[in-house]
Amino acid sequence: MKKILIVGDSGYFKEQFVWLKDVISSSAPNSFEILGIVDDKNKNKKDNFSKLKIYKENKIQYSRDIWLYLAIGQPQIRSRIIKKFKKFNFFTMKHPSAVVSEEAKLGVGLSISPGCIVAGNAKVGNF
Repeated sequence: MKKILIVGDSGYFKEQFVWLKDVISSSAPNSFEILGIVDDKNKNKKDNFSKLKIYKENKIQYSRDIWLYLAIGQPQIRSRIIKKFKKFNFFTMKHPSAVVSEEAKLGVGLSISPGCIVAGNAKVGNF
């Protein structure tokens, strides 16, 4: 089972959360578990939209069983998070309605949105 922490809790988070739930519901049972959200700016203990627990960055400890999923749109903040948590696994989300060729090469930490088409000779880098 992949245990996922979603990093970021702003407007971009909401669509990413819904898409991630789509991935989970279309996957084999017990393939994924969303543990919560990592966000230092949110002062609440739980997110109002998702009802997930909110963790502060300094409380997250490395575990090879935990995967981080970036729900942050701003490149500068994404870069900071990637550097800070470089030892962690980063989850690539491929929405069930996306069409990705078996020949395509996908990096880590990606979000392949609903309806996307990734052609056979495509190479998409990390993040």
